[in-house]
Amino acid sequence: MFAPIFLIGQTPPASMLSVSEITVKMGHEAQFIQGVKMYNECYAAAKGTDKWNIYRRYQGEGIVYLITSFYKNWVDMNKDDAASNSCRSIITNFIMPHMEKNNSMVAKTMPEVSKTKPVDLKMIWVTTYSVHDGIGFEAALTDFSNVIKTAEGDTRSYWFKLVGGSMDDGDYVSSVPFTGYEDMDIVRENTWKVYEKSQGKQKSDALRTKVLGLIENSWSYLYELKDDLSVK
Repeated sequence: MFAPIFLIGQTPPASMLSVSEITVKMGHEAQFIQGVKMYNECYAAAKGTDKWNIYRRYQGEGIVYLITSFYKNWVDMNKDDAASNSCRSIITNFIMPHMEKNNSMVAKTMPEVSKTKPVDLKMIWVTTYSVHDGIGFEAALTDFSNVIKTAEGDTRSYWFKLVGGSMDDGDYVSSVPFTGYEDMDIVRENTWKVYEKSQGKQKSDALRTKVLGLIENSWSYLYELKDDLSVK
């Protein structure tokens, strides 16, 4: 989930992200995977043009997959897809019987505070935030991201703002990409330390206290990209 590839040195326009969070029934994962592959083959044969990534959650309760797709806007997201329509019976007969539940979400990218350099990602560390004050949170995030970008040449995360949804979905999401497990083992300096070196301890402590006061709750999961199930 949550990891677009942006052009180096450019700030792309905001786009829409569609996310389906699917919990697979215990003992049904192999059948679910087979159903997804059948659908992908049907979609390719029907000359479908949409692309999507599929990730498997690494930890947490249950067997969870994410299906993510990017669109230019609401119109693009809701356009009629003849190839998808022609393959719909595969979803009904070979995928849905192996699903426990599905949660659909929509988010907008936040290019001004997001990573811009492309990454050949294999893993993403996704953190979701529920906040009391979105305006205050975005102002603090902009301040923090600008400092990190100046110090390191780029930010470390992609950021998204969730559009609607339930209280359990959160309000904002950060996604840190990794090229693999070896990349995850690299020890990097904490970004708050980077901020402190640039702005001083007093300002760093003040901003951190402000941000913690704005956050109602947060949670994180690691996801692994499944190239054999994705359509690129």
